[in-house]
Amino acid sequence: MDANKNRPISIRFCPCSPSAWIKRPRIASLARKTGRTKTFYAREAILAHLEDLEDTFLAVQRIRANERTYSLDEVKRELGPRKKLNK
Repeated sequence: MDANKNRPISIRFCPCSPSAWIKRPRIASLARKTGRTKTFYAREAILAHLEDLEDTFLAVQRIRANERTYSLDEVKRELGPRKKLNK
């Protein structure tokens, strides 16, 4: 079993950050309006943005390592045309 599974973490908004005073009441208000907890919305926000944070970190690492980068046009040419999905 993963030792870190379901282990709590603590999130604190830095009082010196102007955005913290904006976001904190917004999360509390959303929680009140929907009957969910502030923890629920903090967890959802982290999960929704984690992949973007990982991608950014990886991109910065590759740039610093002077690895080959690819333009969007190069990627499109390599992967070929995108098939449309029927919904």
